[in-house]
Amino acid sequence: MDHPPANEDAPIQPADYYQRTKYEAEPLMKQLTAGKMEMVILRPAAIYGPGDPERFFMIFKRVARGTFPMFGSGKTLYHPLYIDNLVDAFMLCLAPGVGNGREYLIADEHYYPIEEIVKGVARALDVPLRIPHYPVWPVVAVGHVVEKACKPFGITPPIFPRRVDWYRQNRAFDITRAKRELGYVPRIDLDEGLRRTGRWYREQGYLQIEQASDLAQVNARMRELNETFGVMRNGAGSNNWVVDGAHSATGFAMVANMTWTDATVTASFTRTGTVLPSKAKPVHLTVRKKK
Repeated sequence: MDHPPANEDAPIQPADYYQRTKYEAEPLMKQLTAGKMEMVILRPAAIYGPGDPERFFMIFKRVARGTFPMFGSGKTLYHPLYIDNLVDAFMLCLAPGVGNGREYLIADEHYYPIEEIVKGVARALDVPLRIPHYPVWPVVAVGHVVEKACKPFGITPPIFPRRVDWYRQNRAFDITRAKRELGYVPRIDLDEGLRRTGRWYREQGYLQIEQASDLAQVNARMRELNETFGVMRNGAGSNNWVVDGAHSATGFAMVANMTWTDATVTASFTRTGTVLPSKAKPVHLTVRKKK
């Protein structure tokens, strides 16, 4: 895509076999249905939501581990499409005569840099996240080699060019035509869609959110408290907030829960250190407004 966002009239440049097969199917469908039945072509963006165990699941799984390696700048544009929004578009096309013979790009209201989508997944899962950056071109080369090596054996490669393209190919679209001619309005925004998707992954057992298992992740949670409330980790407090309870980081190995209201923030930990996990005792820390 040379000049994102692209509309239906932009030159189509299939970047891989998957995109090419979809594009080549369009004239065939027009030929087969000409004068026989009504036909509408929908070109969906990156579909995600409950029921998808692959595309976005890989993003969720990596984010849940606390670190997401970003190959490249993270500024590549990506246009998600929540499943309910796509269903709405299909329903609009069921009315007789609506969109007959036309093509429509269907996507969510907004597109985003891929790093913002990754951060949105972290918010949806409520987990701390590191995003280290690495060069993308070595991964592209490895993807081609691995795909060719796996093909003779019928093995699904762990990395291949199409997967790497997520880091470097812009996919951003103008959905004005669908809005104007179909009355399409995306109802579910990114944050809500990611929350629903993350909840489904958990409920279906696809995703097990590991609680913080080392001091580094505990410190990440404590930094969140510090940044939000200006509280010093050592309990010194600030002008408006003070720490109650046991708050030494020594031996803290698991963040069990964190809740807050306008007046207090409570973080529950399990103290392990040299204590066996079976004998671990919960430790509570509360940050409250000074009276």
